[in-house]
Amino acid sequence: MDIPIALLRAARLALDLSREELAAEAGVSVRTIGSFERNAGVKIETQRKIQSALERKGVTFIYRDKSKGFGLIMPKSWPT
Repeated sequence: MDIPIALLRAARLALDLSREELAAEAGVSVRTIGSFERNAGVKIETQRKIQSALERKGVTFIYRDKSKGFGLIMPKSWPT
């Protein structure tokens, strides 16, 4: 499932991760994170790397159906 960019950015901010920290976790450049968050044409593979990195940090992304849309569940340790 492809999570909306705004929700991925919200998860990064909620985890209090810098762009540098997320880039290192996702295996992409800091510039790529910036481009991604501005919705500047980043490949879907890159989006999935970012999503996976956030999931490794404990975020669970949810999708119920079109009428309810997307959401996220933060890890038990949140807020730190």
